Amino acid sequence: PLTYYLYAAFLDLGGDWNMGAVHTGYLFLLLLIAFLLWRIGGRYGGQAALIFAVVSWTQRPMDMWAAHTEWALILGSSLAIWLLLQRSTAWWAYGLAGICLGLAALSKQIAVWDGLGIGIWLLLQHVPKRTWKPLIVKGACLVVGALTPLFLSGWYFAQSGAWTDFQTYVWHYNVAYYLPEVDFL
Repeated sequence: PLTYYLYAAFLDLGGDWNMGAVHTGYLFLLLLIAFLLWRIGGRYGGQAALIFAVVSWTQRPMDMWAAHTEWALILGSSLAIWLLLQRSTAWWAYGLAGICLGLAALSKQIAVWDGLGIGIWLLLQHVPKRTWKPLIVKGACLVVGALTPLFLSGWYFAQSGAWTDFQTYVWHYNVAYYLPEVDFL
């Protein structure tokens, strides 16, 4: 549902049926994602991340006008990674990163894999050093942060009398229509 909320926010700011507002809103969202990727990559690969971001979004420019669910996912995951690279020793950064991952999962459930990648990164930081307490605290903050938007959205839909619709959208629809398309599952 996150993509639809972004779409509604852009229309609320720009006026009903104003597709220019939607395109402008997503343009700024894409610029923010490109900036985040550049900052993340700058830590490891200099300008390579910026070049990747620019090339990725100029190969099929008409595709950039669409309000894809992937953009909200990429934004949430990129924010989470950027936060952790900035403050990898702060427990609160893991809570905020978890919230970003939870929001990404509200856009597309596959964002759970991004969370798994961050979890493996966290393990690689602490297991070799045998620093168990920071591992447990950071891991708990990451998980609680990620579950918070999911539980809040579920609670909202349940309170609104739309719990079965929420279940259909979040789980049943994907299982019925998307999973059969993936042969190895």
